[in-house]
Formats: sequence, C-alpha cells, structure tokens
Amino acid sequence: MNLAEHRRHFPALANKIYLNFGGQGPLPTPAMTAIQAAYRQGQAWGPFSRRALDWVTAEEQLTRTALAATLNVASADITLTQSTTQGCAIVLWGWPWQSGDHLLLSDGEHPGVVATVAQLAQRFGLTWSTCPLSFSNDNIITILEQAVQPNTRMLVLSHILWHTGQVLPITEIGAWCGQRGIPLLIDGAQSLGVLPLDLTGVDFYAATGHKWLCGPAGLGVLYIHPRQRERVQPTHCGWRGLRGFSDHQPQWTDDGQRHEIATSAWELGVGLRASLALHQAWGTATQRYERITHLAEKLWTELGTVPSLTRLLPYPPHCGLVSFRMQQHSPEAIAQQLEQRGICVRAVPAGNCVRASLHYLTTPEELTQVVQALQEL
Repeated sequence: MNLAEHRRHFPALANKIYLNFGGQGPLPTPAMTAIQAAYRQGQAWGPFSRRALDWVTAEEQLTRTALAATLNVASADITLTQSTTQGCAIVLWGWPWQSGDHLLLSDGEHPGVVATVAQLAQRFGLTWSTCPLSFSNDNIITILEQAVQPNTRMLVLSHILWHTGQVLPITEIGAWCGQRGIPLLIDGAQSLGVLPLDLTGVDFYAATGHKWLCGPAGLGVLYIHPRQRERVQPTHCGWRGLRGFSDHQPQWTDDGQRHEIATSAWELGVGLRASLALHQAWGTATQRYERITHLAEKLWTELGTVPSLTRLLPYPPHCGLVSFRMQQHSPEAIAQQLEQRGICVRAVPAGNCVRASLHYLTTPEELTQVVQALQEL
C-alpha cells in the first residue's frame, strides 16, 4: 500500500511530525469508526440483552485471537488487561513468594514495574536489585551471571529499554533462565508492534495496544506460558475468570481469562483489531520492522551532524526509539521548543534525554526536518 495514502488513515499525522509512538500511537480513523459502530450496535440491541452479551463474548474472543496471532502464541494463554503495568502486576502479585526471595531487574525498567516490586518487597519480605544493562557494551549474559543470586526467583526485564532503545536478546536470556529455573517476565511495552515476536523461553510477556499498534488506550495483553499457569494465582478476581464455586472455593477458568476481572470496555478490542488490520494491509511484521530500523538508522546517523548533541547509543538502535542529549539544553526545553515547531518528541527523565520514537509511518523527509530544527536550536 502506498505510504502517503496509508498515512491519511491517521488524522494525527496530517499537521505535525509525530514521533511519540513509544508514548501513545495515533488512533486511525478505521479504529475510531469501528469503536463507534460497536457502541451503537450494543445500544440498538440493548447493552445487557442476551443477544448483546453473546456478541460481546464472541468479540472479546476475536480480540484474544488477534493478539495471540500478533504474539505468535495460543489464544488460551492470553489475558486481556488495561495496560502493560497491569499485566506485570498480575504476575508479580500472583506469584507464590516466600520471605527472603530475590527479584532481579535491569537498571532501565519502567517506574510502574519498579514501584510494584518495591511494594512486593515490603509486603512479603523480599529483596530486589538491578543489574547494569543500560549503556553497557558487555555481554548481557555475563552481566546477568554476575548479578544473579542463589535466591533469585524471577528476572524482570524490558524487551526494549524505554529510555535508550536497547533491544535485549530475550530468547538467549530465556534459555539462560530456563537452565537455572528462574522465571522470566518481559515488559513488552516498546516491542509489541515493532519487532516480529518470538517468545521462546519467555514465561510472561505484558504489553499494551495503545503504543506501536496504534490502538485505543485502555487495552493491554498478558501472555502466561502454560507451564506457569497454575503458579500464578488470581489476585485480580472477578466473574469473568470464574467457572463457578465448589465448597465455597472459586473454580477458575483453564485459560488466561482467569485473570480478567469484570465489566470492561470490550469495544476497545474492536478498535484495536481495526488498527491491526490496517498495519497488516501495509505490510508484514517483518517488512514494518525493516522500515522502522532503516528510518532509525537514518535519524541516528543524521543526529551525529548536530553540534553539542550526544546520542545515547553508540550504534543505530534496532527499534524505533532514538534518544539523545544536547549540551546547555534540558530535555524538557528541547521537547517544548520542538513541539512549538510542530514536532512531537518526549523528554524522558530516566535517561535525562529526549526520545524520538518513529514508526514505519514516519517519512525520511520528516526526520530531516527534525535534524534541521535541532541544528537551529
């Protein structure tokens, strides 16, 4: 599909250079139309009529199936969530911790996950630490070997570090974890919709649909490997995860739905599927990823021509996140000045940097304009 024609489906791209896909992707018109149509249909039937409720059940299963296909896993292993953070919390709070257990994180994890781990430590008497993966040129496995402890019971990592754009080799890490019996929880907020996914060796993968998939905010996904299904106890409890009761004990469903709570905005899933279909109409996951990395390399290279600018990574990122700093300019000031010029980027406090997150929808001409604006600053 012609990119110019394709971009017309995204109203947010019409009057600005939008490089904030890693924060929230713009919602395309087909998704907005699909969501509105779903709401109208439910009201036409009566939102709590038998016909509408059966339709909702079928629609939610279609959403699980579509997300499972994107993750390359079985739909039975999918839990619909509200966000990446909620998906991580379901796993972390549901794990059978014992006092003295240790969690290992990277030093580049999102604050939402770090806060959850800190609460767990306080509640259950756990310990936790971080390993220096940000900006490291050393072998990842070597770093993990040095950081792991005898009582480490889970490794929590981002697939793509949200401030630097480093892509971690989760298949290799998963094999390392498997040899040691350490479950691996992956924060996929910056990888779902960017990388063609292979979750071999991953026990848990949480992500959201509102970033790189350009879906509506409020709908995320959690994958739990079948081997871990019974170990993660439901803590987000509701009727959707129940088959019934036996001797006053809840009987949970045999699939990922056991962690879904109650009434949700199922119409969001209709919109997300419309966004997925639109991406797939342009090209395969591999084709989209190849364009993303090509554009990221172009931006990274051209940023090297800007005086007093430092790129966070010493090599072109293997994803859509390109981060940098400029002397005598705070990240917040740069982001604000660029937005005044119609260029949307983000200041990320975790890396004290400016982060440009570009998609396959981005054009080379837009990136050249960004570099010119930075040179003028």
